[in-house]
Amino acid sequence: MEDIEALRDMAAAGDYVAVIDHEYRFDQIVEAHRRVDSKRKRGNVVVSMVPKLAIAA
Repeated sequence: MEDIEALRDMAAAGDYVAVIDHEYRFDQIVEAHRRVDSKRKRGNVVVSMVPKLAIAA
């Protein structure tokens, strides 16, 4: 639990920023695996389990 709290504190202070290479929907899981296996990613590959919500402006 201490590690998670340390990461939270670092993120809040701006000392840690997650790098997201690409985000895929769950139905694109094969493409996500291909991206990881390609060894060309520069950060994390995220697979979303829920659809993004459209937020009205």
